[in-house]
Amino acid sequence: MPESQFFTDREYGIAPPLYDEVADEAWSAIVAAFDHAKANQWLAKSFPTFCDEHQAAVVGTNHRGVFALLAAQIPKFQDRPQSDTNLGTGAAMDLIEFVWRYVSKPTQLKYHEWFSHYHLGHDVNVGRQEWAAVVNQLFQRQQLAFQLRPDGQVRRVGSPAAQLVLSSQLPLVGDAQIDDKIRLARERFLSPRPTDRATCLEPLWDVLERVKTRLDSDTKRGISLLISRMASDPGSQDLLDKELRSLTDIGNNYQIRHFAERAKPVEAVMIDNLFVRGYSMAGMAIKALAPGA
Repeated sequence: MPESQFFTDREYGIAPPLYDEVADEAWSAIVAAFDHAKANQWLAKSFPTFCDEHQAAVVGTNHRGVFALLAAQIPKFQDRPQSDTNLGTGAAMDLIEFVWRYVSKPTQLKYHEWFSHYHLGHDVNVGRQEWAAVVNQLFQRQQLAFQLRPDGQVRRVGSPAAQLVLSSQLPLVGDAQIDDKIRLARERFLSPRPTDRATCLEPLWDVLERVKTRLDSDTKRGISLLISRMASDPGSQDLLDKELRSLTDIGNNYQIRHFAERAKPVEAVMIDNLFVRGYSMAGMAIKALAPGA
């Protein structure tokens, strides 16, 4: 089932993830992958049909059972998935996770000449791995900012810059407000739900405010002490001071921490950029404040 890289991936590099919404072309591809798995007995272990003579032997897939459980677990699929009817990003990701739950790689065992069919064996772990490989290549080729993880959950990966800043876990500071809010910001940013991503900046900007007074309750002195820990070169300290001031202004003027009438909403297209800036600054501060730093 999994495919190797295409020519353009090998020769020109993998295109970066850009999109959070499943467009019609990507929807059609996801439905096609589901249909391919179903038609080729990748769901037969979970939804079996049995040999009439050897009644414990799986020989195929109970398609009606597949669609019945799909409709029960994912109500949007009261009708069978159609390649020309895009039900949205949520339904697409649910369908992918549904297959992961029930997929297994089929193997042909004994050929039963009387009924002209094979008895089938199954490998759940290999099936899940190969289904994930197919899905993740589809995401990559469609430049969708998602990944099907080994635990069967689809998670958002964000832009390449966001992936870079999130690639290493930040140390714990020992301040519950800072540690918990960093965790919450990461979870919301990586969530495939747009409503979660819309609120991922708030806990991050709370962290930026919190670190300013971690070393001194006076904000001005606290910032000066923090920046001195973050960098020793005066030029670098000046750059950090300007960036921290800029982030503070953004938090005050946009609907991140404050929602007064004068505050402007953050456009969805800006969330990745602001998250990278805020997380990078928070990360530097947390590393400077961590015990033993």
